[in-house]
Amino acid sequence: MPEESWAWEELMQKAWAQGYQLGLFQGGTISIVLALFPDLEELARSTIINVKDLERLQQLRVDLSISRSQEKMERVLLSLGGSDAAQL
Repeated sequence: MPEESWAWEELMQKAWAQGYQLGLFQGGTISIVLALFPDLEELARSTIINVKDLERLQQLRVDLSISRSQEKMERVLLSLGGSDAAQL
């Protein structure tokens, strides 16, 4: 059935695009941490990779960008709790 395979292909393309965009946002967010406080790399990678919502990642980028100290940035990262369910 051509319609089903076309619909499935479109769905898969959208899913791939969303996953790609998520990966770019996660990588960019980790880069912000590394640029400011490289000592937080392991914490950043282990927490940011668990955030799956693009809006939350955007807010996280703002929060990290305005962190004026390593301690503040660490608190922001720890507030994620290693889970996407944590609130910022």
